Parts: sequence; C-alpha cells; structure tokens
Amino acid sequence: MVVTVLGTGERKSLENRLQQLITRLRMIERVNRVISSDWDIGKVHARIAEELAKLLEFDRTSVAFFEEGKDPILILTDSKGHTDLDSGTRIPLARSAPGWVLSHRMPRVDTDMGTSPDQFAENEVLVREGMRSRLMIPLFAGEKIVGTLNFNSRRKGAYSLSSVERLGSIPDQLAMAIEKYLMVTRLRAPPRRNTACCSSWAPPRPRWGRTDGSST
Repeated sequence: MVVTVLGTGERKSLENRLQQLITRLRMIERVNRVISSDWDIGKVHARIAEELAKLLEFDRTSVAFFEEGKDPILILTDSKGHTDLDSGTRIPLARSAPGWVLSHRMPRVDTDMGTSPDQFAENEVLVREGMRSRLMIPLFAGEKIVGTLNFNSRRKGAYSLSSVERLGSIPDQLAMAIEKYLMVTRLRAPPRRNTACCSSWAPPRPRWGRTDGSST
C-alpha cells in the first residue's frame, strides 16, 4: 500500500476545490427545486434566473421552446436592461440560433457575435443592445429537443463548453419542465372550431414579432 502525504498547500488547495464543487452542486439543486416547484415555469423564471446568476455570468438569459409547425418562441426572458426580444417573441426558425441548435443537436458558443460567420435573425437586436457573447444549450427530452437555454454577455469570450458543464443537470430539468408545460397548456386549451367551411383564406402570419401581433 502506498500512502501519499500532501503538503499543507496542496491539502488546502484540494479542500478549496472540494468546497467549490459542493457549493456548485448545492446551487444546481436549488435551481432544480425552483424549476420543479410549478408546472408554469413562467411564474418561477425570475427565481430561476436569480439562481442561474450564481453559476454563470450573463446580461441576458432566455428559454426558447419549439412547437410543431411554428417558429420558436421565447417563453422566458430575463435581461439587465431593456430588450426587444422579450418573453413572447417569436423568431424565424430557419434563420435563428435556436434553429441552428435544433438542426445540429449540440450547444453553440459564440465568443464574439459581431464577427460570427452565422448572422442569425436575432443578432442585429442583440448586438444593438450590447451583447457580445452567446451560449445556447439544447434541451433534450429523450431524443427530442424541446427548446434551448440561452445566455448572452456584454463581454467577449464569456462562454466555453465548460460553461455547459457548470450547469450540471439544470438543462435536463428544464427540458422536463417544458414538456410538462406544453402538455398542460394543450390539455387546458379550448377545442378548435372547424372553420374550413366558412373561409379558405387567412392573412399571412408575420415571421418576426411578438405573439400579441406587435413588431419588434
């Protein structure tokens, strides 16, 4: 048997790393408890964002989810300052960063959005509002991606793939919460009336704007 005796400095460093790990795991557990505390995650998003700020740097965070046959919608947004991409905003799937994550099925990190080769539909607004870095994490419910967890920072190079690791099981919990949210809202939605006999034309739905019909 070999016994390794650590010096005082090494032991102190190890103790500090262990304490940081324990603290991070406790933060993750708190976030997960908040997520599961209400089926309507919109009601607890402010608390989720408050806890996430202890784990990751951001000036803006949002959750987008995907609905079949529709452009992704930002159901939750928390921003330090005014934003034109607030909760309830729909963005075009084919030209958006959430759409990129959905098609590539992997996280996306932009160290400098101003020089990114992919100029997504929402980039102009985000850069105008001072955002420089972006992190987007796919939310997997089994094999299906139900949404994305998004972060922006006014500092260049704020994120890397290690940022994803810092969040632990939070993306998984959010994915389950979104699935539950969608299921409950579908069950509570009034049955659709069949209006095909009365009208065969409807005005085109704008590709960019809020769900209340106003433009961004």
